[in-house]
This record gives sequence, C-alpha cells and structure tokens, in this order.
Amino acid sequence: MENPQYAFRDNEEKIRRGFELQKKDRELFIEYFGSDEVLTEGKQLPTLADEFMNYRMSKNEKPIPEGYKPPEMHFPKGLLESKDVGIIFDELSGQH
Repeated sequence: MENPQYAFRDNEEKIRRGFELQKKDRELFIEYFGSDEVLTEGKQLPTLADEFMNYRMSKNEKPIPEGYKPPEMHFPKGLLESKDVGIIFDELSGQH
C-alpha cells in the first residue's frame, strides 16, 4: 500500500493478467468503434467515453451491482477545445 508502483514488479502472474485484461478492453474498443484508432472533436470526448463505458459494461462477464455508475471522466480543457483529437488503443501500451 505504501509503494503501489511495485504492485506488478516481479509478479509474472499479475503482469500476464494485466495484459489479458488490456487485450479484452482493446477487442471491445475495436468492436465498438470499428478500429483501434478514433478521430473526433475534443468536445465529443465525454460522450464517446460514456457511451463506450456503457458498451463495455454491457459486455461484462460478471453481473454489475445494481446502481453502480462508472467514475466520471474529466478531460483537460485544452483537449476538450481541440478541433481534432485522436484516440489510439495500442496492443502493448494501451489506450492513449
């Protein structure tokens, strides 16, 4: 708890599991958006994030507790004001 940066250090099982979960998320991202890359306007980011999270939750293998709401996403003002924003879900490094 004092050093969360060490959670995956020397723990092959957690590293493997992390990549498995990331792979599933990437597959859902591609299934939803049709690609591992999305181009949009910054002002659309909150809507896209909410819609994808709802889609992702609808595909969850375990039941979601009644009343659960995912955390609200907050984006930097400059990003929201950008005309063009790209979202990439890389196989190894994840979503950017």
